[in-house]
Amino acid sequence: MSDVGGVRVAGHGGAMPGQLSLFKTVPERGFALASCTNCAPVGSEFNERLTRWAWEAVLEAPIPEPDIEPRSADEVAQFCGTYETVANVVNVAPGGDGITLEVIDRPEVLAELGIDPEQEPPIPFVFCAGDGDRIVCTTPPYRGSTGFFVRDGDGAVTALNAFGRHTVRTD
Repeated sequence: MSDVGGVRVAGHGGAMPGQLSLFKTVPERGFALASCTNCAPVGSEFNERLTRWAWEAVLEAPIPEPDIEPRSADEVAQFCGTYETVANVVNVAPGGDGITLEVIDRPEVLAELGIDPEQEPPIPFVFCAGDGDRIVCTTPPYRGSTGFFVRDGDGAVTALNAFGRHTVRTD
């Protein structure tokens, strides 16, 4: 659930190597959008452009550019580290005006799938203004992808939610 361009949206995306999907619905407008592509990683850019077009042309609710807050390497240090799922390792490092996420597929998962894809370069993210733990990618091919960090009761960063996945900090 999110608010995009002033409308309430329910949706989810999915990915397998070489395959990307997107589903968004705006119940109050009787609108839904589904996209399935087989062109990774540019499929993400296609889905983002399709969504922007639909919001502007069909819903008449253009998606605004995110309000971002540049941060120095010192300011992002608390978020940097290694986060893991059963399928991926995500290395978070300082980069540009924010951080980069390097998503590495586990070799045993790739072997089970019978594939050997090229490693994608780290993906740049910046922090959203006014919400210290939320991030957004503002560059293709993952432009529009969002995420957030999770903290424990003491304020320590313990997890990252990005690309629809919850990754636990392991360092």
